[in-house]
Amino acid sequence: MRSDVWQNSGTCLLERNGFTAKDLALVVPHQANLPHHRAMQERLGVDDSKVMVNIDRYGNTTAGTISARSARCGC
Repeated sequence: MRSDVWQNSGTCLLERNGFTAKDLALVVPHQANLPHHRAMQERLGVDDSKVMVNIDRYGNTTAGTISARSARCGC
């Protein structure tokens, strides 16, 4: 998915449901690409501490990203 579409989706989902980035406790993005994570963070104004990133340890896990991170954070 193009990064601009991905970033806009996050903004639209929050707004449509009456939330802001300040309401997010943790962001577990599916996109396994660090530049996309950083672009989304910048767009939403989300701090690094609220975005779970494990690309440095596991690489691009694609479809397994959410389940691998959920297991890691105990979700």
